[in-house]
Amino acid sequence: MAAGGLLLGMGARASAACQLLQTAEYKLTMDSNRALVDGAINRRPVRFILDTGAFNSLLFPSAVQQLGLKAFVIDQLSLYGVGGGAQAASARIGELKLGNAVARNVDLLVNGRNFGSEQAAGLLGEDFLSQGDLELDLAGGAARLFQPKDCVGDQVAYWAKAYDVTPMVGSQSRGEVDIYVMLNGRRILAELDSGSPTSIVTTGAAAIAGVTPHSDGVREAGQSGGLGPKMVQTSVAVFPTFTIGDETIKNAKLEIADLFAADTEVPLGSRLAVKVVSTPQMLLGADFIQAHRIYIARSQEKVYFSYNGGPIFQVQGPSAEETPTPRPSLKP
Repeated sequence: MAAGGLLLGMGARASAACQLLQTAEYKLTMDSNRALVDGAINRRPVRFILDTGAFNSLLFPSAVQQLGLKAFVIDQLSLYGVGGGAQAASARIGELKLGNAVARNVDLLVNGRNFGSEQAAGLLGEDFLSQGDLELDLAGGAARLFQPKDCVGDQVAYWAKAYDVTPMVGSQSRGEVDIYVMLNGRRILAELDSGSPTSIVTTGAAAIAGVTPHSDGVREAGQSGGLGPKMVQTSVAVFPTFTIGDETIKNAKLEIADLFAADTEVPLGSRLAVKVVSTPQMLLGADFIQAHRIYIARSQEKVYFSYNGGPIFQVQGPSAEETPTPRPSLKP
């Protein structure tokens, strides 16, 4: 992998300066609000969707066929996402290239369908992206991995004098980037999900925030899909306030959907379907991520971010005017 270093200001320990050692950089191309990473499989060019919401990287079955690979079903393994689950398979890749890194004899999962850019062969998930601290600079066309040394605070937000920070929630062993946000003053669990083109609130979280299908101003918006085989019905509503850290967006227009209703199985000996995975209450998608520069400090279990400017949430149709009113902390 490409390596580089950045020497920053003194941290809490006066004996050493913070160093961000860059271990990888992925150049990004945006297509239909999908961040695409260039790569190659067996020397044939491919693109992957950069997906912080995917635990595993994978290939779509259509790409396996196009690339002339063989997929082998993995017994008793299903993968779940928006729209339910499907039987998983695996394919052996002789050579996989991402950025300047090359790996050989790589086994990738095969699952799902191409639910986004027609250019994409699959997803680049957290098994790759959680190998260090991750900077998301979608507006600048790059994602970067760092190994920080002697960095114990806000030195990692190296690009900005004004920034905000929020703690990550729960165990980081599975790679999810979960944080708490406030929707109409009510706390909900959100996942930073670059694989979702827009930010979406679950119907349960919307109800907690006081918005139901019968609330004034709620309108149907069509259908949305994800990794699973089923489509989900979406609606749109304006939420008076959305807050993350000290940044508050007034009149935030957001999609609402029962995203994970199909993520269930019926256990042997039972007739009742049960949820098979834990799920967030909101997805902070590529629209939110493009409007910010973000540093996921796994080493500190914190997320640093600064507002780039422009619209934060992207939903089609007329609404009240979205008004971002960030109140960032300042570096000394």
